[in-house]
Amino acid sequence: MPRRRFSTTTIRAWVGFALIVALVMGSALAIGLRLSAAAEARAAVEAASARIERLNLLMRQILDAEVGQRGYIIAGDERFLEPYLVSKDEVGGTLDAITRDAQGSPIERQRGDRLGKLLADKFAFMRSTIDLRRTQGLDAATEKVAGLEGKRLMDEIRAEIGAMAAFERNRLAERGAELQDADRLTQQVIYAALIGALFLVLAIGLMLLRQLRGRIEAQRLARQAAALLRVTLDNIGVAVVVTDREGRILGRNAELLRLIPAAAEGSAPEAIADELTLAREGRSFLFERDVAAYTPAVVRGVPLPGRRFLVTYLDATDARRADRLKSEFVSTVSHELRTPVTSIRGALGMLAGPLAAGLSDTQASLTDMALRNADRLSLLVNDILDMEKIESGRMAFDIRPHDLNQLLQDAAETNRSYAEARGVTLALGTLPRPLNVRADSHRIQQVMANLISNAVKFSDNGGIVTLTAEEGDGVAYVSVADQGPGIPEAFKSRMFERFAQADATDTRAKGGTGLGLSIAKAIVDRHGGGLSFESEPGNTIFTFTVPLTGAGEPS
Repeated sequence: MPRRRFSTTTIRAWVGFALIVALVMGSALAIGLRLSAAAEARAAVEAASARIERLNLLMRQILDAEVGQRGYIIAGDERFLEPYLVSKDEVGGTLDAITRDAQGSPIERQRGDRLGKLLADKFAFMRSTIDLRRTQGLDAATEKVAGLEGKRLMDEIRAEIGAMAAFERNRLAERGAELQDADRLTQQVIYAALIGALFLVLAIGLMLLRQLRGRIEAQRLARQAAALLRVTLDNIGVAVVVTDREGRILGRNAELLRLIPAAAEGSAPEAIADELTLAREGRSFLFERDVAAYTPAVVRGVPLPGRRFLVTYLDATDARRADRLKSEFVSTVSHELRTPVTSIRGALGMLAGPLAAGLSDTQASLTDMALRNADRLSLLVNDILDMEKIESGRMAFDIRPHDLNQLLQDAAETNRSYAEARGVTLALGTLPRPLNVRADSHRIQQVMANLISNAVKFSDNGGIVTLTAEEGDGVAYVSVADQGPGIPEAFKSRMFERFAQADATDTRAKGGTGLGLSIAKAIVDRHGGGLSFESEPGNTIFTFTVPLTGAGEPS
């Protein structure tokens, strides 16, 4: 691989850049050190000032306590004790703050300890005079106050606080001088940094001048790329809008103006107000809506880097027309198949029933096989027609109050012979009282028939399928449980898809069209309920809900 060679200009640029970086870093470090020193000196000045203020506060609190004590002794009124009580509670906190600020000085700690003892003695003395006033009266308390003990303690406290304040004032003067020195040095360093910054600006200016030609070329190429992107976006057949996170439009293509002409009005047009609101939330979305009269579109939104958002509109007119044609084709074919399939099934039923005596074993076997396939074809046609009715909204529902217990009993009786023919027992568990629901009894029987037939098909000989009903909060729960092998894990996510079957091979052992569960779920959804399942080997339970009477009409 050939070695990369650098031009003299490039080398000089890198050397200059390295010198600039070194200058910046050195200046920043020096300024940082000086600012740190100045900050430490300023903090020391502030700490000394704060400690002097606390000492003054402590003296005021002691004087307030003494005023309250003497006022009470003179007047004998408990209200005069308020300054004494407040100061007694506050003195301890103030002294603790002064002691914490001692900064480890042994002398200051000794003074703090001595001051604490004097304060304790002073407040003990004041408390004793207050107690004398309460118990023995004014004369006894006045006599004790007139002694020299209280004055001596107050003089010692005043002297101790004065000494501590003098010490702090001396330290404040020293720290003030240090702060002035630090500020002066900081100014000198800043001036030096400014001079360095001037040289830095000159160097950057030279580098920018040398790079100006390259930037002009890069801008020309960028304009070409932007023009190419604009032409591409205007001709891709998808409407595009780019917004910021505030919902303001940053760009739109020609297809958007063709599909939604009103989207050209202002920076936040009303025609796409819903999408702009979703864009402000910053989350992806995908839905379909009519963007104009008879013009459906698939709307997709995704976030972009730089707090931007992309919204696209894909005209779905052709896709919707194709879906409608497909649905009409399936419906027509299914309707046309129903009559001949019914005739074939009837004829095969006659051959397999009353006319079977004249058939050979081979003919009878072929007749039975043809009849089974005709039954499957009839079931498939009926399921396809039901699915088409559901999708088109033409399936009729006669929803009225029913006793769910009776519906389950009817379902068990209707499907019992099917289960017994396969060696499976149907067990019914209902509530001892009526469980009134709002439902279409025929459609609920259709759901139950599907769930029971599935449970029976996947149960072993001698297995039990259990039907239960329970009352919940505004809904009734219907469960169909079997003891079969369970649903494969890989198939669970596709359970309610159309034509989905766990065994989808041409030689599968279980019958069915693969539409039953999809139809059952659609029917339950139309009732305002839900269909779900839980499955593990030996225990599979399908559960659906229907509203109780008085819980409201299904949507």
